[in-house]
Formats: sequence, structure tokens, C-alpha cells
Amino acid sequence: MKPLYFIGIDPGSHTKEEALSGGAALLNIRGACLDTFSWTGELKDASDKILLWQQQTKWRTVAALERVWGVKGWGVTTMSKLMTNYGEWRGILVSNRLYPFENPAPQLWQDEFRKAYIEVKGEMPEIILNGLRFEKSIKALIWDMARTYYPEVELILQPKSKRGKPKPLTGISDALMIGRWLFNQYIKD
Repeated sequence: MKPLYFIGIDPGSHTKEEALSGGAALLNIRGACLDTFSWTGELKDASDKILLWQQQTKWRTVAALERVWGVKGWGVTTMSKLMTNYGEWRGILVSNRLYPFENPAPQLWQDEFRKAYIEVKGEMPEIILNGLRFEKSIKALIWDMARTYYPEVELILQPKSKRGKPKPLTGISDALMIGRWLFNQYIKD
């Protein structure tokens, strides 16, 4: 039986600078966003939201949780929180009968959108919003695509990164595009 709904999840790292770095998004069979959830680190809130989505969709849902691993240069605290969040999301998915789930590496799902974006626009985006210039990066590209696909969803901005440059806060935008990637996998078949 083919699924009718798709959940994309960015587990987030929740450093002090990025208190809302993770998120989840629910898409329907047409790829439209039905709901989003900003991950604050509260396990019960996330579990309740996934259960509610499962009940609303009559258990016709599949999920994709972004795979995580250690990255050279990241701090111990950030990596520890990222791995903890990833494990907690795995538990939430399994306990809500969303197993097996897709577990794409960031490069896998991001590359699909990077290629499509560059094919249409010719280069990585430079985003200027409310007078702030955001650095060119894959995160900015994903944020811009999420804004294009889902203009009705409010995407949060973080005015400064650790290096003092503005950047988009990507929990919801990543979750939306992970959900979109999952949707694309099922639509291809």
C-alpha cells in the first residue's frame, strides 16, 4: 500500500546559538505542506506531534530522518546533542509505527535539490532578505528552495552565525525539503 503522507525530519543540534535548529514537516500526496513542528528538544512534544500526525493521516505515512555523524571541526557539545537528538527521533518514529523509515545522508537529499536549483538559476543563491545578505551555502540554497516551494510556511531567520555573518535558521526548511525528497522518491515509482 502506497503512503499518502510524508514526514521529513531534521534532528537538529540545539547549540545555545541555535535553540530551534531541528524540525519536522508533514506533506501530503501532492507534496503540499500540511503542518510543521519546530524541535525544541522536548521529547514529549515531538512524540505527541508525530502521534497526532499518524492519527490524522490514518497511519498512511512514511518518514525520512536525516542521517547524522561526526564532522571534523564541530564541538563535542554540538556533536553530542546532534547524536542524542538523532537517537530520540529514531525512538519517536519506531514508537509511532513509522519503521522502517528512510535515513538519507545530507549529501544525498541536498544534492538532488542543488542540481535542480543550479540547472534553473545557474549558481548558488545569494539571499538578501530584510536588508541582510546571507552567505552562499547549501543551507541557503535549501532555505531558498523551501521558501519557493512552501511560501505559506514561515521560515525563521537567525541574524548572525558564529562568524558574524547572517544565515537562515534551517530546522524547518531542511525538514520541508527532506519531506519533499521523500515525496519525490515515491512519486518516481
